[in-house]
Amino acid sequence: MLMMSICKFTPEIETTDLISSNFCLLLIHKIYSRMLRLLRLLKLDKYFPSISLIDDVLRLKRNVLVVSCFAAVTLWVLFAGLMYVAEFKDHSMDIDNLPLYGCIENCTMSDRYDNFFKSFPLTGIHLTGDFPMVEYDGAGRVVCFFMVIAAVGVVSIPSGVIASGFAEIVQSKAKARRGQQIGNVGDGECY
Repeated sequence: MLMMSICKFTPEIETTDLISSNFCLLLIHKIYSRMLRLLRLLKLDKYFPSISLIDDVLRLKRNVLVVSCFAAVTLWVLFAGLMYVAEFKDHSMDIDNLPLYGCIENCTMSDRYDNFFKSFPLTGIHLTGDFPMVEYDGAGRVVCFFMVIAAVGVVSIPSGVIASGFAEIVQSKAKARRGQQIGNVGDGECY
């Protein structure tokens, strides 16, 4: 069943052919082997503890990261609503055609913001600091100004928290190693 569904997406292959069915089996094997390559990273953790280090940092800074994620989602909803209100009636600006939104020609910004939920992906892009679209009217530009200020916090606060978590974990592991080395020197005396 899986072979038929995978081979269905390759129209140049006939599944009744013996050669093409072998090709589909090879394709399935290749897909599964790619997925299993990720498991090798977990085996490498024994030699290079990077994955467990990331896990330690996330556990250490979990409360701060949860609060910052809640703030980011709140700002995302707030700015999506503000961008919808500012741009849903903007028929004056000509923008690039948007076939995914159903706009083939004579597109305006109101085609991008014609309902509240269509504004979420565009606002999410803006909150990460990327501004691929700048053809806004006055109210949209004011909202984007405040969105840029909020975007600095949305991106930099979790980044700083994770970086400080890495520093704390590395320092604590270095102190633990130094403590073991000092404890092993001499005949039972600690210096």
